[in-house]
Amino acid sequence: MTLQSQCKRRASSRSLCTAIALSAFHAPTIAAESACISRAALNELSAAVQAAQAAPGYDKRFIVPRELSAFAVFEVVGAIAIKAKLTRQRWRKSGSGTLIGACHVLTSYHVVFPDLVKFDPAREVTFSFGVPDDGTQPFKYSVEGMPVDVGLYDPSRPVHLFDQVLIKLKARVPQSAHVEFASVNPAEFGADVYACGYPGELNTFSDRPQALFCDRCQVKGYHYLRGYETNCTMPEGTSGGAVFRPLPDAACDPDLKLALLGAPNQSPEPELFPKDHPRIRSFATDYVRSQAAVQRLIGADDCDKLPQAQPRAMIMRGYL
Repeated sequence: MTLQSQCKRRASSRSLCTAIALSAFHAPTIAAESACISRAALNELSAAVQAAQAAPGYDKRFIVPRELSAFAVFEVVGAIAIKAKLTRQRWRKSGSGTLIGACHVLTSYHVVFPDLVKFDPAREVTFSFGVPDDGTQPFKYSVEGMPVDVGLYDPSRPVHLFDQVLIKLKARVPQSAHVEFASVNPAEFGADVYACGYPGELNTFSDRPQALFCDRCQVKGYHYLRGYETNCTMPEGTSGGAVFRPLPDAACDPDLKLALLGAPNQSPEPELFPKDHPRIRSFATDYVRSQAAVQRLIGADDCDKLPQAQPRAMIMRGYL
């Protein structure tokens, strides 16, 4: 089942499904569908999680199988590569990111600036995403972009809550699921989320489609400096990806939407504690806290004036 058929199963919700996408950003030029996901697809996904948990050597993550209808919604998550002095001016994969518009990606500041230097608009960045048609490349699209300072993060005094940066792509991407932001209030602690990205330790680059790893986990609390406290496994490489929360939505009814809570941010040695341990294992930045700043930046751009991205293979020299 395609994303389009998932989102438009009911004629009465068809206009809403297209109108609600990125409603928080007021981006009417983006012809996008809401990130709707059918309950059947989520059940299918849950079955895949349970199968992975039962497998020998299960490490608390699972691959989102590309043949599942659920995968279409997760395709807004991609890999970030940078070219900088610390990479010897070669493209190296430094983390993950999430497509939030036709030409914008949100990721963690430390993914684009792993050396935690002062913001540099000249930093060369590439966002790669999508399933390649022939299965011989890591991703279908690789689009170069430039970092845009959200204006909330100071690398000299890092506050993890605002560890984020916007990337403006140099080409607009084909129509895809564009997600909204969401939050979790204290009464909802314990809510299920999906923390997703492309970790380097499990996903070495080669001429084959890259596997999207996710962890189905829970929000456990909130820290005023680090953001959402979770029991998610967030290994190196998933930073800057997506922590999704499934929510009911009138536009997707009877299905659900996947809303974007924030970006994975691993804590030191997150594997020390099992999921049922009371100690917090990882954190997620809070994108709602920066929503107004991001909205202003996106509103100043006209993605329709950019050329459309074409399928392109990206040659990377591995991970940082």
